[in-house]
Amino acid sequence: MKTRKPNSSFTAFTHNGYRQWLKDMAAALLQYGDYNVLRVDWGQGSLTLPDQALANTKVVGEEIAYFVNTLKGELNVNVSKCHCIGHSMGGYVCGFAGQGIDKLGRITALDPAPKEFFEVENNEKLDPSDAEFVDAIHTGFSLLNILPSIAVPQPVGHLDFYVNEGHYQTGCYLSLTSLLNPTNNLEENLIDLVANEVTCGHLRPIFYYIESILEPSCQWVSYECSSFERFQKGECASCGTDSSKCGLLGPRAIEYTDKSREKVVLFIKTAAESPFCVQHYVVSISTGIIVQDESPSGGVITFEVIGSTGYFTEKLEIKKNITLQTIRKSLKILGKISAILIL
Repeated sequence: MKTRKPNSSFTAFTHNGYRQWLKDMAAALLQYGDYNVLRVDWGQGSLTLPDQALANTKVVGEEIAYFVNTLKGELNVNVSKCHCIGHSMGGYVCGFAGQGIDKLGRITALDPAPKEFFEVENNEKLDPSDAEFVDAIHTGFSLLNILPSIAVPQPVGHLDFYVNEGHYQTGCYLSLTSLLNPTNNLEENLIDLVANEVTCGHLRPIFYYIESILEPSCQWVSYECSSFERFQKGECASCGTDSSKCGLLGPRAIEYTDKSREKVVLFIKTAAESPFCVQHYVVSISTGIIVQDESPSGGVITFEVIGSTGYFTEKLEIKKNITLQTIRKSLKILGKISAILIL
């Protein structure tokens, strides 16, 4: 009998093992490789008061560890090839499972939350020691950008991917203008707003991960940088000579070249809707001094970047006598850049 590579997918706060995203994730993993995929249903343990749900994560994690260790003892399963994927509180479930499994291969935490759980004692929180490789995707969520996010902002793994700065996901949030539109029902708008704000950004890493499996033609290249501001300015757009300055969000994150490092912070942007994967390009523009005193201090330019396989058009606001460098995103893979046109 052929032994498949075990790969376990674990669910999250308020979820049960039959949620559609778990089915979609399992189907994607089975398409990606020759795996056994296990879905863990702890819906009854998570659908309770927050403090009790947090306590239950340890119990569920220990049960998973017992199960995997039994597979190791009875069937000689290689636990270094096991991968635990957890969303929200499910990330902590995976952490506790890893603490009970010697040399668990990998943990992926999809927007681990709540952040209060990160403030407990070291042996009670997710960290790089819980598996041979730990990666996390941070997307965060908060209401109307007013209430603080409950997701964990700190890095927790070997690689930590901060998508769109790690909060306020592109395409997720309704505007106050939409909320107060008199042609719409305020109560319905408010309900939609709350539901959208609270769930959209927090669920996004699930869809990012699934897309990274199903659409391999677009690589989710993420760049190591000390801050999102520097990343925005295009100051961290190189992967380095050994590619150690970049990581691939998704299942291929484990291909990272230097696994001895921990809590490596990487940034990546996305599109507002599926397909979410984009290409990142650094644009640098230097402007001269216009002699006339009455000349405007700046303006907007439109430019087109043309490559061997595609092109994209962008607008940039500029000022005179400056050098502007920024990172832009494109849904199209441009290939080798052949020309840049100022329109």
